[in-house]
Amino acid sequence: MQKNEKKIKVLLTFQEEGQNGGPYHSHQRILQSDLSKKYEFIPLNVPRFRKLIKPKETIRFIKIIQNSGARILHFSGLQLEGFHVLFLSKIAGNIKSVCAVRGSVKDVIKMKESHRKIMSAMEKWTLKHSDACYGVSEYVANWDLLKNNASNCVGAIYNFFEYTPDGITNCKDNRKRIRHELGLGENDIVIISTGRIIKDKGYEVLLRLILRDNWDNCKFVIVGNGNYKDEMYSELVKNGKDRNVLFTGFRNDIPALLDASDIFVTCTLHETLGNSVIEASYHKLPVVATNTGGIPEIVVHEETGYLFNINDDDALYSYTKLLVQDSEKRRILGSYGRVQIENKFNKKHIEDQLDSLYTSILK
Repeated sequence: MQKNEKKIKVLLTFQEEGQNGGPYHSHQRILQSDLSKKYEFIPLNVPRFRKLIKPKETIRFIKIIQNSGARILHFSGLQLEGFHVLFLSKIAGNIKSVCAVRGSVKDVIKMKESHRKIMSAMEKWTLKHSDACYGVSEYVANWDLLKNNASNCVGAIYNFFEYTPDGITNCKDNRKRIRHELGLGENDIVIISTGRIIKDKGYEVLLRLILRDNWDNCKFVIVGNGNYKDEMYSELVKNGKDRNVLFTGFRNDIPALLDASDIFVTCTLHETLGNSVIEASYHKLPVVATNTGGIPEIVVHEETGYLFNINDDDALYSYTKLLVQDSEKRRILGSYGRVQIENKFNKKHIEDQLDSLYTSILK
């Protein structure tokens, strides 16, 4: 852009208390991308729904949008917060909207049917009234929900991920430093899992995997927090397996933790894409993952890792055990995984897609 040309202002939403989630990190990386040369991204903190619907908070939120001078509101998700953010932006007026579809109420396992119907209606309204929308994976972009309600869907635009070239960070130094910090031995085979420790993310399944074997010379490192964490830890203690497992809590140095690990495992019951899987593959870890949602767009079975079906605990165990026992297999699959990520999740391509989307709705 020309030196005297003003940057186009874009409001970019960040969910309150959402620092541990994929949407937060994806939008954080948009802020830090080369798109910032053309656009002035303004972080917009979105309170939880119960707080956002209070009159004072609603008025304050509308004024923030109106006073921002932004021409585009790029918000994340459907459901309650997405619906309300778009609704309030319509009241604020004179701003284009872009909806990044990352999930749907249809993926929620436990919910009252009456609540599900209300939320479903909100999602359809959000899609119909957004100026543009996209799915964060081909899996999402091909939902009937989008095909039937979003005439302005541009297809799939993948999430940004933590792209750190090897020349900037020394993977071997990270491995040595993190292992020393966590009390892990040099020869320990480290199996890592990252994300919210909740049942929907399959941590009950991971617990069954850990309880199934003695896992000699292996350590499971579980990164994150969630409402299932205490129950999971209690079960490990009860079965005498807590020495095999390390809970780190929330960490902001995931890339270094991945460098210190050997295998990545996710047992999630549903996943629209899987930022954690992308990052693990980029850091040359072979992945064992549930064959669900957008994960098959990341993991190529038997080439970059292994996919197992939901409830197939035997396959999960067999694939994990195979990688534990075969260091050369880990190296080969991990190397192919890195190439797959660099090719399919190219940062420049994602930036070009978003730039084209912003440009098109402003026209």
